[in-house]
Amino acid sequence: SMLFSARKWGNLRRIIDSNGNWIAIHYSLSLNGGTGNVEGLGADDGQYLTDYLDNCKVSGVTGKEFRDALRRRGMKMNFEVGHSSTVIRGDVPSYELEYMLRALISMMNERTPDRTAWDYYLKCEALRQKASCASGNGACLNEGFADKAEAFFNSLSQNVNNGVLVLVGNIDEKKLKTALMAYAGNFKTTDKTFRRTETHTRSFSGIERY
Repeated sequence: SMLFSARKWGNLRRIIDSNGNWIAIHYSLSLNGGTGNVEGLGADDGQYLTDYLDNCKVSGVTGKEFRDALRRRGMKMNFEVGHSSTVIRGDVPSYELEYMLRALISMMNERTPDRTAWDYYLKCEALRQKASCASGNGACLNEGFADKAEAFFNSLSQNVNNGVLVLVGNIDEKKLKTALMAYAGNFKTTDKTFRRTETHTRSFSGIERY
């Protein structure tokens, strides 16, 4: 049987599509913000944002070590940075639901720049392109790109409530709710509580005819 539902718990919206024949959960965390939100980004710099994210440290280990740890648990994680949105997606065995949530939280909350890995990436990219820049940083990036990328991803990690988590697969909704209640509060969100301006209005009773 197929179950499709879309609900909201607190600031986290989730969409579930459950099929008992699948042995994996396909996940997608779509965040509001992309290359169009990075001020001063060069015309060709956007293509490097995804690679920058892939070369950061997570929970104190290198990006490669983090991906290796995910792979040992059967989990895949890919990044896509578009013009107006950033998506973290992949798949994980159904029994690793909680591990998937912890990995996403680590990616959002415990990501730090790894300039050694990034500099090495730039040198490799320069060799691949057989190109160089006047700045000497290897690939043809505008000066200050790493700082702009870091500020952009930090902003995303602070506003996860602007995103949508989509899960597709063999999902027990009760177990999912329990897991989300345990882990969803660890995502960072922006307080969007507004104080309503007090107004004084005079009410009228009766019926008006036009």
